[in-house]
Amino acid sequence: MTGRDDDLYDPAGLPGRFYAAICGLAEEQSEEEHHRRQAMGQLQDIAARLKELAADTAVTHDIHGTDLTVLVLLYRANVQAMAKASAIQRSLGFTSGGVTRRLDAMEGRGLVERLPDPDDGRAKLARLTEAGRALAARALERSDARNRRLHDAFSSGEWRTLTLLLRRLGAALE
Repeated sequence: MTGRDDDLYDPAGLPGRFYAAICGLAEEQSEEEHHRRQAMGQLQDIAARLKELAADTAVTHDIHGTDLTVLVLLYRANVQAMAKASAIQRSLGFTSGGVTRRLDAMEGRGLVERLPDPDDGRAKLARLTEAGRALAARALERSDARNRRLHDAFSSGEWRTLTLLLRRLGAALE
């Protein structure tokens, strides 16, 4: 790797090393490879930081990290704060057993209740209780403030461009 003052990541740092290990990049690389490595390293770093923020929020509110994800999903799903268990499973990439275990634990803590689905007798709906709604609202206060700061970091056009680029990157991973 050539020495560059504009490196956002130390080439010996974890994000750069991770991408290099995955893609097999050599020490000497083209300008294009250098920027690709930096971009992928930045994405790795951002993903890790977002996980840390979620984990910190969960610990602050004395809840399992996955339960926090389910809480937020239900809280923002609709005005009833309710969704099919199968929709939660698909949205979060869980197994059906994983969703069942999480909902069991959350139900035991009084955060969700499960109801029969009136449209499908075999399916269950998960709905936040008042305690679940209150916890989700408290947990989201800090992240909503952070999201407002993030929103202000880019113009509307920049967000649109970033979204399009990330969609292309995601599609290329398929």
